[in-house]
Amino acid sequence: MIDHGLDLAVIGNGRTAALLDPAARLVWWCMPRFDGDPIFCRLLSGQEEKGFSDVELDDMVDFRSEYLRNTAVVSTILTNRRDDAIRIVDFAPRYRHFGRVFRPPQLIRLIEPIAGLPRITIRSRPTSNYGVPIARHSTGSNHIRYSGEESVIRLTTDAPLSLIEREAQFVITRPLHLVFGADE
Repeated sequence: MIDHGLDLAVIGNGRTAALLDPAARLVWWCMPRFDGDPIFCRLLSGQEEKGFSDVELDDMVDFRSEYLRNTAVVSTILTNRRDDAIRIVDFAPRYRHFGRVFRPPQLIRLIEPIAGLPRITIRSRPTSNYGVPIARHSTGSNHIRYSGEESVIRLTTDAPLSLIEREAQFVITRPLHLVFGADE
């Protein structure tokens, strides 16, 4: 793991916000509001590997992240030694719904292969109760439900659930979508 210090990007929608490091690791997110319990609290976890979500590219050697122009959307490209590459796009949704702006307490992550046959590992290690790792989780047809003492979070995805649960590597051949939000 690379220590990026406080070189962080902010994504948000006016209701919720999250911090990402330059390699697209979600290191801070309070849910459902800015002052809520941190679901991702890696910034305060010290040596413990908890409170984050990331996408590890096998044999990664380079990363580049930038905001999409005039947005709070961050695009990150990870490249490995074989020039395999993926793009990760992170944002908090904000859109018009029934004539008003809707800002759900959600984070959306899009992962797409852009060169070669990249091998990735998707890791999600949320916390609750201000830093206690969430050990209980259950799997549905297209989601993983993480149940902590104080909060419940759902990761809805079209990625292989069993590989996310086991933090196993797999080859990404098509775009994948991850939505973090309340369990409703």
